[in-house]
Amino acid sequence: MKKIKVKAPATVSNVGSGFDIMGFAFDGAGDILELSLRDDEEIHISNQTTCSLPEMAADNVVFPALKAMQDQLKSRQGANISFIQKINPGSGIGSSAASSVAAVFAYNELQGRPFDPEELIVFAMEGEKMVSGAAHADNVAPCMLGGFTLIRSYKPLDIVKVPFPGDLFCTVVHPHISITTRESRAALKETTSLHDTVTQAGNAAGLITGLITGDFDLIGRSMVDVIAEPRRKKLIPGYDMVKKSAIDSGVIGVNISGSGPSVFALSTSTQTANKAGMLMQKKFLEHGLTCSVYISGIANKGVSIIQE
Repeated sequence: MKKIKVKAPATVSNVGSGFDIMGFAFDGAGDILELSLRDDEEIHISNQTTCSLPEMAADNVVFPALKAMQDQLKSRQGANISFIQKINPGSGIGSSAASSVAAVFAYNELQGRPFDPEELIVFAMEGEKMVSGAAHADNVAPCMLGGFTLIRSYKPLDIVKVPFPGDLFCTVVHPHISITTRESRAALKETTSLHDTVTQAGNAAGLITGLITGDFDLIGRSMVDVIAEPRRKKLIPGYDMVKKSAIDSGVIGVNISGSGPSVFALSTSTQTANKAGMLMQKKFLEHGLTCSVYISGIANKGVSIIQE
């Protein structure tokens, strides 16, 4: 093959208590790109979407991801990359991860699959490093693999796919403002207290246990974030009211999706998920913000080839 079209799904990272170590994929949003190989070493990027993307290839997240991959291949074969569909940058649902994952996955396919998915995740993390300053995998891993993922360790990288109940649904509401990952990370403290560290660790363990056992009450109790949410919510207009409206609708838990401004909720039925989306959107509108709303199960499928 000389050309391929792929889709990489949107993702929710952190999932409350799992800062930088947990994430899941969901349907309804994602990146679609087409990649073809070149006979030279150039990487060219074109944009067919309405999103604003860097004009220079070297300023796009796919560039460091592909370069890291080429270093391992000891090859500099170039590529033409065309973005056909794009998650809005700064939305908090894995925009940079989807681009990086889609690019390295597509390039790997056209090179004859020299790397396995976990190796591709390492390359895609370079795109995340470019936009945030940290090579985190909590969006990249579920985008690549699908489902719910846990990053047990970064050195060495150890990724675990976590079982989850089939009747678990998410509502993701994206208010139409942008918060860069660097801006959101800058709002955090460099250190946390022993009390907060212990609390966060207990909640993270509880969340994983709840997912594996299908204990929805435990999942809800464990989606409490004492590290990032108290500081990041100040960047999201009306966040407390939006969160309360979702809780009042009957969801099992609510929190910020990644670095924000998107907010997600988990529930046990599509009816509750839809009701939560309607109420959350209404609260954002009261603060002058239009929104996109996504209702989905946790998507088992990660990045994939789109058949023509």
